[in-house]
Amino acid sequence: QGAEQYSAELFRDILDAVHAEYRGGAGTIYSTLYDLSALTITCYLYHDYEHPVVFDLRERLALGEQAFELRSAFPSNAAYESWRAGEIETLAKQIASFRDQDTDLASFADVVGHYAVSGGEPFPYPPLAIDSFSVECVDDRLSLVVCPEGLSFELFPLGSDRFRSSGMNQVADFDVASHRDASGSVVGATFLATAEGVEVALEKVSDVPVFHSLPGFMVPFPEHEAVVPEPASHAAPLLWLGVGLAALGLLGFAIVLLLP
Repeated sequence: QGAEQYSAELFRDILDAVHAEYRGGAGTIYSTLYDLSALTITCYLYHDYEHPVVFDLRERLALGEQAFELRSAFPSNAAYESWRAGEIETLAKQIASFRDQDTDLASFADVVGHYAVSGGEPFPYPPLAIDSFSVECVDDRLSLVVCPEGLSFELFPLGSDRFRSSGMNQVADFDVASHRDASGSVVGATFLATAEGVEVALEKVSDVPVFHSLPGFMVPFPEHEAVVPEPASHAAPLLWLGVGLAALGLLGFAIVLLLP
């Protein structure tokens, strides 16, 4: 308010002024400026307002349907990469805490295919409403793909035909459990988004994936061994019990000495 004229530079300065930075956290990762007259979208990555990436909507729409990882369009950003590396390390430890290390990768083969909700009714999954998904195996890792553009989520085995997707945005985590018929063949799956309370049953309609993952979408997670909690020690409680009993004994002795 009060500006003599409006420009992309003015709104860039506004984005810079209101962006958030948190100690030990990301704050604002992407800032975006839309120019409806020029039909352009200008993006800034991780508090860097000197190196924008500009998308011309006319050019992009002429290319047809496409998908790519937005960060790959930006020049190197050391602060962002440092934050991302820390997030990936934390996520790797989280995945190691629940992942079934004994699951045979060959058991993924009959889970691969395309799944659809009976009747085609979409179900909400932030930020999408989807009615089908594909599961495919990429470099011995399982991927769930929710649309033709290749939006993908890696699935980690929990055991007993159950898998979990876990990412940096934990609100969007979900489980997938495959269903088998009497012969042992996978015939469907249940999608469960715990944060949203969404549980949906889907049928396996094809053994061949219809949607395919974005190239190179798999994050190279560092390896972490599953942490087995040590059994609780009873030594400390017993020690304090002994101290307490000794104190009571001394108190009783003192009371006896004080009696006439």
